[in-house]
Amino acid sequence: MIFSPLLCIPSAAGIDYADARETIGYGHLLISHIYAKSGGTFATQLSRELSPLLKEGKTWIDRTEKSLSTLPVAEIVPLIECLDMMHRICYGAMMPESVMEAAMQRVFSSLMKGDPTVNRVHLAKLIQRRLRTDARWSGGRMLEWYCDIISLWCDGMNTRHVSPGNDLDNTLQRLTVLLSESLYAQFGNLEDTVKKEWAERFAAIEIAALDSPTLRTYRLFLIEASRYLNPADALSLANEAAVLLADDDTLHPYERQALQMDLKNYRNVV
Repeated sequence: MIFSPLLCIPSAAGIDYADARETIGYGHLLISHIYAKSGGTFATQLSRELSPLLKEGKTWIDRTEKSLSTLPVAEIVPLIECLDMMHRICYGAMMPESVMEAAMQRVFSSLMKGDPTVNRVHLAKLIQRRLRTDARWSGGRMLEWYCDIISLWCDGMNTRHVSPGNDLDNTLQRLTVLLSESLYAQFGNLEDTVKKEWAERFAAIEIAALDSPTLRTYRLFLIEASRYLNPADALSLANEAAVLLADDDTLHPYERQALQMDLKNYRNVV
């Protein structure tokens, strides 16, 4: 294993970029180190101390972007989310639109061909991210599909009582998208009331027995749900989930180290 000079993490040049779990785990670990070094602000331009970490981040960005065309479609979206964040930290700008568009087209094309490995929620999150970052994007068939799937998910949440035990991981994934989308067309002036009810109901679930994928989804859900909850309570719940995940040896070691560092940073703040 190659370690970066003066850093307590492996060099980005030594990561296996054909392994999405390792790539994402290393990306999260590097972001956690940068966050800690920047005093919890990501004000990377203010600290020379961050220069070695940012150099590793830029290497990771370059290698990760090159891997996107060859990785399995199902692994693209989680990588894109980490890649966009790393771009913002290291370059102060979003990832290139051309890279985002190529990834989206590849995922959407696979879905239209009936690829069962494509996660519809992951694709919806990718489209939602593109809409937020580029108001000029027309979207075409992808945007039509996105609007249809949002309406379908709202109908599913609205017309039946979705209990926390009913396919919880998938429900939380959908809610993560719905809570961050304008749903005025579906609920009118009741939009915030409906979202608050969803947020409160699913934030209160018992998490001790959840598997790792559902715990990860629960943490992401809480980020979006926090605007409809007490922010301090949402953060506390998210860190309870992180504690459980940090002890899970099925996660990639880099991911576990990132979680442990995030928890340490959290305790230093509070």
